[in-house]
Amino acid sequence: MHDLNVHAGAGISAIAFERSHQIDLGYDVEHDARNHTVEELMRIGVCYAEFGVNQLEDAGQDEPHPFWPDTIPWMPEKDPYLYITKGAAFIAAALDLKQAKDMER
Repeated sequence: MHDLNVHAGAGISAIAFERSHQIDLGYDVEHDARNHTVEELMRIGVCYAEFGVNQLEDAGQDEPHPFWPDTIPWMPEKDPYLYITKGAAFIAAALDLKQAKDMER
């Protein structure tokens, strides 16, 4: 197993910063438990990341992925790396929520 502290780079730092930003805005585990499912957060993360990759490949996609939840507004950004970072942060949020739910059992 690798020591993440030794190999952490800009990507992991950007993801951690984005997740911390989400939490600072009030989108913490308690909020997520009241408002979202683990699956919904995962779906949001995957959709954001895929959209970012498509933008990097200049796929000309402007609309969110068809699996984007109807309950969450789509907020377009210009930077494909921001989509990928947000996607990873939402996946981290889903993992946080899953772990919190598992600890309740």
